[in-house]
Amino acid sequence: MNKNELVKKYEVVMSSINRVKMDHEKQSDSEFSRVCMDSISEFADDFSYYIEKHNSLEDIIGVEEAARILGLSPGTIKNYCASGKIEAKKIGKTWVIDKNKLNKEG
Repeated sequence: MNKNELVKKYEVVMSSINRVKMDHEKQSDSEFSRVCMDSISEFADDFSYYIEKHNSLEDIIGVEEAARILGLSPGTIKNYCASGKIEAKKIGKTWVIDKNKLNKEG
Protein backbone atom coordinates (compact mmCIF):
# COMPACT_ATOMS: atom_id res chain seq x y z
CA MET A 1 0.00 0.00 0.00
CA ASN A 2 1.47 3.36 -0.97
CA LYS A 3 0.88 6.77 0.57
CA ASN A 4 -1.91 7.74 -1.85
CA GLU A 5 -3.75 4.48 -1.23
CA LEU A 6 -3.42 5.02 2.51
CA VAL A 7 -4.83 8.55 2.24
CA LYS A 8 -7.77 7.25 0.18
CA LYS A 9 -8.35 4.52 2.76
CA TYR A 10 -8.39 7.16 5.52
CA GLU A 11 -10.94 9.20 3.57
CA VAL A 12 -13.15 6.13 3.12
CA VAL A 13 -12.93 5.31 6.83
CA MET A 14 -13.80 8.87 7.83
CA SER A 15 -16.65 8.95 5.33
CA SER A 16 -18.01 5.69 6.75
CA ILE A 17 -17.80 6.99 10.28
CA ASN A 18 -19.51 10.26 9.32
CA ARG A 19 -22.25 8.38 7.46
CA VAL A 20 -22.85 6.14 10.46
CA LYS A 21 -22.78 9.17 12.74
CA MET A 22 -25.49 10.84 10.66
CA ASP A 23 -27.59 7.67 10.78
CA HIS A 24 -26.89 7.26 14.49
CA GLU A 25 -30.45 8.03 15.52
CA LYS A 26 -31.56 4.93 13.60
CA GLN A 27 -28.98 2.67 15.21
CA SER A 28 -28.21 1.52 18.69
CA ASP A 29 -25.17 2.87 20.49
CA SER A 30 -23.53 -0.54 20.30
CA GLU A 31 -23.99 -0.73 16.49
CA PHE A 32 -22.55 2.76 16.08
CA SER A 33 -19.58 1.86 18.27
CA ARG A 34 -18.99 -1.42 16.44
CA VAL A 35 -18.96 0.20 12.99
CA CYS A 36 -16.62 2.95 14.18
CA MET A 37 -14.26 0.53 15.90
CA ASP A 38 -14.19 -1.85 12.92
CA SER A 39 -13.38 1.01 10.54
CA ILE A 40 -10.74 2.51 12.81
CA SER A 41 -9.18 -0.89 13.50
CA GLU A 42 -8.91 -1.73 9.80
CA PHE A 43 -7.34 1.63 9.04
CA ALA A 44 -4.93 1.29 11.99
CA ASP A 45 -3.76 -2.09 10.68
CA ASP A 46 -3.11 -0.67 7.20
CA PHE A 47 -1.41 2.41 8.65
CA SER A 48 0.84 0.31 10.90
CA TYR A 49 1.83 -1.86 7.95
CA TYR A 50 2.60 1.24 5.86
CA ILE A 51 4.75 2.81 8.59
CA GLU A 52 6.59 -0.45 9.22
CA LYS A 53 7.26 -0.95 5.53
CA HIS A 54 8.32 2.63 4.79
CA ASN A 55 10.39 3.46 7.86
CA SER A 56 12.78 0.55 7.59
CA LEU A 57 16.44 1.40 7.17
CA GLU A 58 17.03 -2.15 5.95
CA ASP A 59 16.05 -1.05 2.45
CA ILE A 60 18.45 1.90 2.31
CA ILE A 61 21.56 1.24 0.26
CA GLY A 62 24.54 3.18 -1.02
CA VAL A 63 25.98 3.70 -4.45
CA GLU A 64 28.20 0.59 -4.33
CA GLU A 65 25.34 -1.79 -3.57
CA ALA A 66 23.07 -0.12 -6.14
CA ALA A 67 25.86 -0.53 -8.71
CA ARG A 68 26.11 -4.25 -7.92
CA ILE A 69 22.34 -4.73 -8.12
CA LEU A 70 22.01 -2.89 -11.43
CA GLY A 71 25.28 -4.09 -12.95
CA LEU A 72 26.52 -0.55 -13.48
CA SER A 73 29.54 1.37 -12.30
CA PRO A 74 29.34 3.43 -9.10
CA GLY A 75 30.08 6.54 -11.18
CA THR A 76 27.07 5.87 -13.39
CA ILE A 77 24.89 5.38 -10.31
CA LYS A 78 26.07 8.72 -8.88
CA ASN A 79 25.30 10.44 -12.18
CA TYR A 80 21.83 8.84 -12.26
CA CYS A 81 21.21 10.01 -8.68
CA ALA A 82 22.31 13.56 -9.50
CA SER A 83 20.14 13.68 -12.64
CA GLY A 84 17.09 12.17 -10.94
CA LYS A 85 17.08 9.02 -13.05
CA ILE A 86 17.45 7.14 -9.76
CA GLU A 87 15.41 8.49 -6.84
CA ALA A 88 17.96 9.19 -4.11
CA LYS A 89 18.85 11.58 -1.32
CA LYS A 90 22.27 13.11 -0.85
CA ILE A 91 23.44 13.24 2.73
CA GLY A 92 26.71 15.15 2.89
CA LYS A 93 28.73 13.64 0.07
CA THR A 94 26.90 10.32 0.14
CA TRP A 95 23.95 9.24 -1.99
CA VAL A 96 21.40 7.02 -0.23
CA ILE A 97 18.89 5.01 -2.21
CA ASP A 98 15.78 3.03 -1.31
CA LYS A 99 16.46 -0.30 -3.00
CA ASN A 100 12.69 -0.85 -3.41
CA LYS A 101 12.62 2.10 -5.79
CA LEU A 102 15.48 0.95 -8.00
CA ASN A 103 14.41 0.35 -11.56
CA LYS A 104 16.17 -2.93 -12.30
CA GLU A 105 15.13 -2.78 -15.93
CA GLY A 106 17.12 0.34 -16.75
